[in-house]
Amino acid sequence: MRDKVKDPLIGCTLPGGHVVMELIDFGGMGRVYRAEQQMLGRTVAVKIIHPHLLGDATVEARFITEARAASQLNHPNSVAVIDFGKFEGRLYMVMEYIRGRDLATVAHEEGPLAIARVIDVLTQALAALEEAHHIGIIHRDLKPENIVLSPLRSGGDFVKVLDFGLAKVREAAQQQRITDPGMVCGTPEYMAPEQARGDELDQRVDLYACGVLLYELLAGQLPFDADTPREVVLMHLSKAPPDIRVIAPHRDLPQLLVDIVVKALQKDPADRFQSAAEFAEALKGSVSPDSVAAASGPPTLQKCQRCSNMMPLRQKFCGECGARLFKPISTLPNVTKPTTPRADVPRFPPPFVGRHHELRWLGERREEASGALVGALIAGAPGVGRTRLLARFAKQQESAGDLVVHVRPDPWWAQPGYYVLRELIRELGQVSEGGNTSWPGITPEARAGMMTIFGHGKTSDKNSNGRPWLSALTSTDAAEQRELVADALRWALSRANDRTKGVVILLVDDLHAIDGASRNALCDILADPPLVPGLVVVAHDAVFEANWDGCEAMELHGMPVDVARSLMGEEAELLDEIAAGRATLVPLYIEQLLRFAVEGGRNPPMGLADLVAMRIERLPADARRVLQAIAVLGDITTSTHLVGLVPDVNELSRCLSELNNAGIVVINHGEAAISHPFIRDVIIASTPHGVRAELHANARRDFGVDGPAMPIEAQALHAYHADESFEALMLLEQCAQSAHRRDDHQSAVMLWHLALDLARREMARGELDDPVGAVLMFSAKLGDALALAGNPTDAQGVLSEALNVAPPTAAERPRLLASLANAERLAGRADAAYNHLEEALHIAETHRRKDLVESLEDIRSRWVAGL
Repeated sequence: MRDKVKDPLIGCTLPGGHVVMELIDFGGMGRVYRAEQQMLGRTVAVKIIHPHLLGDATVEARFITEARAASQLNHPNSVAVIDFGKFEGRLYMVMEYIRGRDLATVAHEEGPLAIARVIDVLTQALAALEEAHHIGIIHRDLKPENIVLSPLRSGGDFVKVLDFGLAKVREAAQQQRITDPGMVCGTPEYMAPEQARGDELDQRVDLYACGVLLYELLAGQLPFDADTPREVVLMHLSKAPPDIRVIAPHRDLPQLLVDIVVKALQKDPADRFQSAAEFAEALKGSVSPDSVAAASGPPTLQKCQRCSNMMPLRQKFCGECGARLFKPISTLPNVTKPTTPRADVPRFPPPFVGRHHELRWLGERREEASGALVGALIAGAPGVGRTRLLARFAKQQESAGDLVVHVRPDPWWAQPGYYVLRELIRELGQVSEGGNTSWPGITPEARAGMMTIFGHGKTSDKNSNGRPWLSALTSTDAAEQRELVADALRWALSRANDRTKGVVILLVDDLHAIDGASRNALCDILADPPLVPGLVVVAHDAVFEANWDGCEAMELHGMPVDVARSLMGEEAELLDEIAAGRATLVPLYIEQLLRFAVEGGRNPPMGLADLVAMRIERLPADARRVLQAIAVLGDITTSTHLVGLVPDVNELSRCLSELNNAGIVVINHGEAAISHPFIRDVIIASTPHGVRAELHANARRDFGVDGPAMPIEAQALHAYHADESFEALMLLEQCAQSAHRRDDHQSAVMLWHLALDLARREMARGELDDPVGAVLMFSAKLGDALALAGNPTDAQGVLSEALNVAPPTAAERPRLLASLANAERLAGRADAAYNHLEEALHIAETHRRKDLVESLEDIRSRWVAGL
């Protein structure tokens, strides 16, 4: 406990928003921590490499190379590498958090494992190795400590293989310190002869290690053991393993299995199994299928997880110890679409229950809207039911005669400028897809706004010089354009009001995820409403601050635990531990918990993100790859898109059906979408870094299908996540400048944040020629955007941090000082502002930066004049 308190990394936030929570393991490569991804509340594991292993740039480069390779692994039985990089001089790797015990612990605590269980565990481990070997990754250090087992409710194990690629980094570090030329790196007990000799290695070293594991699990001891590591290595090189039938006569091993052990431990790699798939097939054929099936629960019996006794399938409690029993997944009916409705079969999605108070509150807002345009805000945590509440209210008011327009974020989740506003105006004003130019009764101002929104006119380019700290003082074009755009929405509302006997109701879901220009227009029409009745209801995440004055607001909470229990049916007892101390649970958690139970899950995590991630990681490999592709492409994914992104997936239609039945994907008119935005966020956050990068890189391709063209904002995000650094930075800059021109400084801040984050990452990854210069440049741009957005204090923090790392001769130093001067002035610190501006001028004059000197002098003149 004392080490945890003193550990300087506890409480630190790594890139990507991962907060280090506690130390959970300590090994030869580094420390492993439990961390939380703040935005999702998701648990991850973070491995921090020991500083003493990083004394050479070669080792650091090897780590980045191996981490990038390991992040391409995407098999359910491989631990996903989500992110990696360098933080305050320390190399780190973010991985999925595994709940379970390593194979060494299981074998020690449970004694000899059943033969069928041994085969099941090794078959899963070999499946992970097969994918790794296919893409050229050799584990090199396979041992019981690197294989983790998580129990399933069916009585079987879910296997995860850890630490792919890290053995190679350890070797690179240790070889710099080894003085004995005969010494090699690795774990001697599981080391193949060619590895002991220092020969060039291939995938067969991992298969040899699997052979050692198989021998150890069957015999209860290692094939080679001695007093010193050197002696063990020599035995691997020269001695034949003892006959396993002699070592473990009580096992009564089938001859086929004995032959497999012998073949797996051959000294010559050519005499062993040549692939993990071949090894796995041999294992499966060595015992009867019934025996293997029994490892995960026979069809007529169920295993008590407390005392291990087998009980009749229909029994709910163990006759020996009284513990509750769980049904194997194979015995459960198809609960997604049951052929005969039954009271004890879960219904998906769970029914919409309660919410009488919330619907009454919305009804009151509707009554207020009878004589004027009013606004209402609904805030709530992810999964709390905002979308279902809006849908129920929409249905209720449409039947009452109101005109309801319900909009959501763009299908790419990239916040392209004016996207939601265009959708609203099309519905309200009955405007065609291209935004035709015949708009009855429109004012000149509203017409100008429509031309801007639908791209019929040219947008002023005065602010595109990349210097918002200067141009914002000399131009009001962006503010004027924002007002014209709001006029266009007012005109559309008036048009809609003319054709309804009720009132016009706008329902905007996930306000936090729509583009800032559309948010601004909605805010502006409520601040200065047209002379028509109407109701604008927006729903957003609880952590998002809408800052809409004068609007009634309601916070949406989860459902009471007793209501949740009634929805759980026979699985209600799963809530006993989870619901302890909680008054409410969000509906999405209840649905995911039900599905998890039906799928055979055991010991569900308490966090929604962790529960969703656990369901995703246990999907079949092909189905999971299809799911990841849909999450990356967005809500308008077609089969053509998927074939382009994951061309080698077998039986695409079957995978889509599995995902649809699991409630993770919704298929509508031939297009697939993730069933909930939060689930989409978890999928993307759970996808291994290298896999995610490849999917994003391919997502920008033209698949030759009909549908809306991909906006530049979506292209920028794809390039960002694809690690296409140079192109991503150019696209992000272009998008941010466009956002400034729309008076959408919040979006600009977000985009500059992404650019700065990417530049910082490149300081460790080395894809940019001058990553430090990029960090300084984008720090200045982010500081400018924060100042324009009304956050001068945040701007000062970003700019001061950049100045601390900027060399005295850095070309960006005067630019940073000028931006800091502007932030100081906006914060009311005039003296500090002038001092920074004078310092910037002095440096610019010293380095003969004539253009910059002129700009800085122009700013000083305007400040003196009080402009």
